[in-house]
Amino acid sequence: MSFFQEIALTFTGMPLLAILALVLGIIFIILEVFVSGFHVFGIIGAILSIAGIVIRALAGNGNPFVQIFVLVFVISIIILTAFLVLVKTGKKGWLERSPVINKKKESEDGEASEVVNYDNLVGKLGVAISDVAPEGKASIDGLSYPVVSEGFFIKQGEGIIVVSVEGGKIAIDRAE
Repeated sequence: MSFFQEIALTFTGMPLLAILALVLGIIFIILEVFVSGFHVFGIIGAILSIAGIVIRALAGNGNPFVQIFVLVFVISIIILTAFLVLVKTGKKGWLERSPVINKKKESEDGEASEVVNYDNLVGKLGVAISDVAPEGKASIDGLSYPVVSEGFFIKQGEGIIVVSVEGGKIAIDRAE
């Protein structure tokens, strides 16, 4: 059987349980890309994706090694595309304006809620109130804000400076 016939067989002979596991796995992994934090979605998504691949490979028709390769390749392309969409929308601020993401300002508990513009924070000093890896929280002028470091780890309690604001994201660096 040729390689292209194996690819066709991978998707045409797939059991319903494998399809369901793969689709749910990809959805959970994409959720993890957009809603980072506890990694629960990513772990569940990885388990479901692996289960879907194994179920497909054990279905018995075709070469299981080619099918595993094809499915891993397709899942990787889908996840990479989701990540690139996240990066693109994050830079332009499109994701920040969606109803899924809430922008924040001061509330009674000192937590941030409903801020339109963070530009006035650029250049201000503060303190990381959580580990920033690369997302976390920092206190700036006595208020708590969600912040993002530019690719490095900042420990809780370290001094920070706001270097830029792009699309509602407050980018910080270690204070000198």
